[in-house]
Amino acid sequence: MIKKRNYQYRSPESPEQQVEAIYEELSETPNEKSKRLNDTLKDYIIDIHSILRKAELNKTIEANRSEYSENFSIGILTAIILTCFLLNLGANGDIEWLNNNILTFRIVGVALAAIFLGIVIERSSFFTELWKFNVTKFFATISFSALVIFSYGKASAEINSIFGIVASAMPFTRAITTGIYVIKKFYFVLFFVGILALVQMLGVVIYVHNRTKPDSGYEKPPLLSIAIFVISLLFIGWCIHLNNSLTENALPKKIYRLAHILDFNAKHSCKNLPGSATVIFMGDEQSKVLVDETAFLESSLQSFLTSTDQDDIVIPPHFPQVACDN
Repeated sequence: MIKKRNYQYRSPESPEQQVEAIYEELSETPNEKSKRLNDTLKDYIIDIHSILRKAELNKTIEANRSEYSENFSIGILTAIILTCFLLNLGANGDIEWLNNNILTFRIVGVALAAIFLGIVIERSSFFTELWKFNVTKFFATISFSALVIFSYGKASAEINSIFGIVASAMPFTRAITTGIYVIKKFYFVLFFVGILALVQMLGVVIYVHNRTKPDSGYEKPPLLSIAIFVISLLFIGWCIHLNNSLTENALPKKIYRLAHILDFNAKHSCKNLPGSATVIFMGDEQSKVLVDETAFLESSLQSFLTSTDQDDIVIPPHFPQVACDN
């Protein structure tokens, strides 16, 4: 039997009747609901609750899907980085294909390692909170711009001191040298990468310690922490090797070798110059050349980046500038 509702067809007139009317709607049974046509307050509350639960469930599913996608991408990135570094261990071996492409694997591995560490730092709560402020973005942009401008001027001055010409005559050498100076100034970043590696290693040690306890439950292994620790060490090792090969004494010879790879021309049509001379064409009409008559052979960019011995390189004290007679 359906209980008669006092306020189904009339409105309550007093606060007490309003409370009683609300109680009638909320205390209605499912059987009573099937016998009427109009929805009650209880029906609306149930619908709202159902919608909110669906929205929360969809939000949770989307968050899990996004987290899985990020972790999967980071896992693929980690595998590629470790593969590149493992292939570097086979340098100068019996596999000719590997020897010919070892520079590509090294550059790709180091670049992806830097991207990986950048992603890890950007995902940290400290960086996320700090980067919310516009003043942080402003000073970071100004500082980096100043660093690039300083490195650009430093590279131009170094090229001028070696060859005695304006650096604009060697655009490729100047661009690469600018990048080298930027990297050298970023050497302090290794300190923070080292701290990151130690923190991740501490997490691994804590996990191993907790696993030794007899009452410890299941806990996912910190694979990401292990990957961060290993890649941090590889990146630090590469940066230390790079810094040792780019000392203030070795850098001029590196720039000299780089200029021969990128800007000097081994073939020319100047009849007043020996065929063995290498030149750089100068001026808008390119009627004047900078001459280097030293018998210098640089096999490839790979030998430039991988070699550390610069004792066999002798920079000429003077580079003549002569007219090119065609």
